[in-house]
This record gives sequence, C-alpha cells and structure tokens, in this order.
Amino acid sequence: MGIGEGGGGRVIGWILAVVLVLTSPIGYAQAGPKRLSDWLLERPLLTDDYPLGLSWRVRGEVVSQAEKRLSLLKSLSGADPEVTADPEVVRRASKVIFPGQGAAGQTMQALRDAGLVDVLRNLKVPFLGICIGMQILFERSEEGDTLCLGVVPGILKRFSSSQLKIPQIGWNVVKFSGDSPLLRGIPNESYFYFVHSYAASLVGASTLGVSFYGQPFTSILQKDNFYGVQFHPEKSGDVGLQLLRNFIAL
Repeated sequence: MGIGEGGGGRVIGWILAVVLVLTSPIGYAQAGPKRLSDWLLERPLLTDDYPLGLSWRVRGEVVSQAEKRLSLLKSLSGADPEVTADPEVVRRASKVIFPGQGAAGQTMQALRDAGLVDVLRNLKVPFLGICIGMQILFERSEEGDTLCLGVVPGILKRFSSSQLKIPQIGWNVVKFSGDSPLLRGIPNESYFYFVHSYAASLVGASTLGVSFYGQPFTSILQKDNFYGVQFHPEKSGDVGLQLLRNFIAL
C-alpha cells in the first residue's frame, strides 16, 4: 500500500512507485507526502478525520497490514518503498503499482487532490492496478456515478444477484482468456482472493482473465502498458506472489 520509491543505490537502475491516496483510512486532506510516509513506515501516525470513524484497534491493524505489504514488495523487488503522493515520483518511476480497496468516488477525488489523475492516465511505464486500482482504469463506475481514468472502455456495475452475498469475499477461480507475461508460471484456473461489490464486464482482447460470480466479469486485464487485477495478489498465496514477481520483471 502507499506510494513507494526505491531510488539511487537502493534499487539498481529503476524506481518502484506504489500509489495510495485515500483508498485506506488516512486523512489525506491533512496528511501530506511526508506524513503519509511517517504513517506507513516510521511510526503509527493515526488521524481522526476519516469519515468511517475507525477504532484505534482497527487502525493499528491497518498499519500492520500496510507494513506487511511494503515488506512483501521490498522482498520481491529489492526496492525500499517510501510512501509518497508526489506526482514527480510517479513520473520518474519505471513501474507503478496502485493497490488498495475503497470507494471509486473517494479514490478519484483523492487522485484529483493529489494532482495524479493526468499523471496516471498518461503513464508509459508498466502500471498495475489492484482491486480499486484496476476499477479506476475504466471509464466510469456506478458506485457514486464516478468518472474514472478512462484508460479502458467500460462501466463498473454492482453485482445484481439476489442469491449471492455482496460483496464477494473469498476465493474464486480465474480462467485465462489471453496470454501475457503477467501470467507466466501461473496455472490456468488458479484461485485468487477477492473482496469487491462492483465488477466490469468482459472488454474484448483487454480481458486476460475471467471469473464468475452470478455473472462473468473481468478479473485480469491488460491494455498497452496498463495491467489490472480485481483480486488481491498479496492475499492469494503462491500464485499471487508469482503475479507480482511477473509484473516487477516486466
């Protein structure tokens, strides 16, 4: 989670930027780049202005999860992630990961506030969107009738089945419908871990993976240098780690 930079001698020849704005419980309006870094990496700087009113116990768990994910990315990439919301860091990056979970409208507003919308939209380096990070690649989400980045055509719609629990929480199979270096070494019809209420329909050749939850939906996509996964690879065991390795190796 967060924006991580590994530059200079810490990463050989490239920067890994991992973007997080307001997709997890931090008061972004009062937490600038330095405080975001403090919050995730140096000490648990917890703010009181997040509208969901998380308890201190839950906030502590969020800090722990963030630290674990940063440690995972560090071990996979050799990077030493540093959380930042600086558009210049993202522009300089050799690869960009946008993970997280949250509401589409809240996420897009935070990206606008950070000056990151056009930066992300115009990236020429490999980009991986995870969960909400994939959803914002589409044109629009029905969640709050939110305009997104518009990199991929399509609209995110809420699952409509009356016989299934919404959100989908748990393991689901992904059937590959295309070939990509992102999928190297991962068996077709592997199981990944999902947490979401909105999903995108199939988008032609851009859909690399299809899952089913009352209806088929895009669970992996690629358009040019933009990749997205609806599931959480960091929670998906060996196949999730392999997917992250594949992206870092692009």
